[in-house]
Amino acid sequence: MKNNFNFIAIIRFFLIIIISLLGSVYGQPLIHKTPEALNVIVTMFSILSGFLVAIITLIGDEKVLPSGGYRAVILGQGNTRKRLRKQQFLFYIYLRLCLKSMSKDWIV
Repeated sequence: MKNNFNFIAIIRFFLIIIISLLGSVYGQPLIHKTPEALNVIVTMFSILSGFLVAIITLIGDEKVLPSGGYRAVILGQGNTRKRLRKQQFLFYIYLRLCLKSMSKDWIV
């Protein structure tokens, strides 16, 4: 049997855990000292959940798929990928704007 072990994925996983732990330890006092932090967090999560619902709708909508069986679906994958790339780009722009709005100097 061939061993398909992806070391980059494992390193990325542990790096994300470490960054999350450090962010939670050092960010927790900042959130508790700011009375408006809860409002910012709720607003960001509600908009992020809206993006998630939009992506799930785009992927799961049968009207988006071309009619004609699985071959037509396979041939139409390019259009679906283009739509997902547009959504991904819009999501990254939104995240960048959210980070800018939360920074004091708008340096992000």
